[in-house]
Order: sequence, then structure tokens, then C-alpha cells
Amino acid sequence: LAENLINQNNNTAIYNYTAPDVKPPQVVNASLTNSTTLVINFSEALNSTSAQNKNNYSISNGITISSAVLSGTQVTLTTSAHLTGSYTVTVNNVTDLAGNLINPNNN
Repeated sequence: LAENLINQNNNTAIYNYTAPDVKPPQVVNASLTNSTTLVINFSEALNSTSAQNKNNYSISNGITISSAVLSGTQVTLTTSAHLTGSYTVTVNNVTDLAGNLINPNNN
């Protein structure tokens, strides 16, 4: 919500309304910057507590996660070493700044 501007000469007020955010965050993409660093880009800003909880992420093929660090709309995971191959990262229990929970089926 924005502040109101009141015109005292004719008893009117101008105001703005912003609808609340009801759209959950989504994973936009993920990429390895080296064999132990995975950067995940999200569609919007995230709640830092949920985004930096390493237990909210899992990676296929036995990759372990030692930390998760939020910067803007990116989360950087420090992981065990990746070998050549394909991997899937899954994100659960992460929320945006409005409290919308990521949909684990669409991330």
C-alpha cells in the first residue's frame, strides 16, 4: 500500500492498491560453476531462513549438500564433488518473502 495524498480543497484523496503476492517461487535454472558449487536461480526473492536451510535441497546420484547461501534470487549450494553425468536438484519447503511455498512438483 502507498501513502495517501489528500486534497483539502475538495475533500478527495488519491491512493494506490497493490494486490498481495500469491504466486509461489519457481526454479528458473541451475548450473554448476565448478564440481562442488551449484547455483540455483529463482523467479523471485526468497525468505532467507528457508532458502539457506540445506535440508530443503536434495540432489540425485548421492550428492550431499554442506551449505546453502542466499544472494538476491540465487541460492548457492556447496556440495560433494559431481562427476560427469546428469543430476536433478529438488527444492522443498522454500518460501518467498510473502510466505508462498514453492511447489515441489514444479521446481
